[in-house]
Amino acid sequence: MANSQSATFPQRPITPKMTLFEARDVWLEGKSSKGRSPKTLECCNGQTRAVKRFFGDIPLGDFTAGSFNAYQSIRRSGTGAFVDAEGKPHPVGVSAVNHELNALQQILRRAGLWTAIGDFYSPLKEEPWKGPKTFTTTEQTCVFEASGADPNLEPFDMVTRITRNTTASGCELRGLRHRNLELTLTPPRIHIPPDATKNGIRPRPMQCDFSTQKSRSGTGGRRKATSSSFALTVDGHAGV
Repeated sequence: MANSQSATFPQRPITPKMTLFEARDVWLEGKSSKGRSPKTLECCNGQTRAVKRFFGDIPLGDFTAGSFNAYQSIRRSGTGAFVDAEGKPHPVGVSAVNHELNALQQILRRAGLWTAIGDFYSPLKEEPWKGPKTFTTTEQTCVFEASGADPNLEPFDMVTRITRNTTASGCELRGLRHRNLELTLTPPRIHIPPDATKNGIRPRPMQCDFSTQKSRSGTGGRRKATSSSFALTVDGHAGV
């Protein structure tokens, strides 16, 4: 039995005689009628925008497996239709190419044109996942011993300890102020300012080894006190 949404919002058919632009609009209407989230609709729109840029408004019946192979090569390298006004290519990852062609596949499938193409098309193979580069235990010990003993490395020492114990980093720390630190609590807590995160204020508890930073990140320590928690720089940006 069809659900209430399908009954209320019937999908318009996609026919082989349609052009890509016409079929894309109908396909997006179908996604919207199914109650897809705005984020999903935004992704679908972006994926088909890239396909439109490459193929133009060609009839759906003109697509072949060769069309997909050509798109894979050009889109992956960022050449051809994906070169900017200054002639600079904009390559993209395997996942982006596969998602974009999957959207086109859905359109052709609804038009009844996919069977003749599907047997000759293969998505690009995803690249093997590579773990992030991290310090060994020995390297961590050497780094933190050196930064803890050198006054010139104090900002680095503070930033890395906060990041290790709260996951806060980058822009979340650049705007940090003393008022964002609650060092008297157990455990101490840091409030990420709302302008540094998309989800409002983000309170993060600090683990035990951050306790060594209490006297350094407040008005004490070897630095001149300011309203900022970091008077020097974090990731190359000056604290204010």
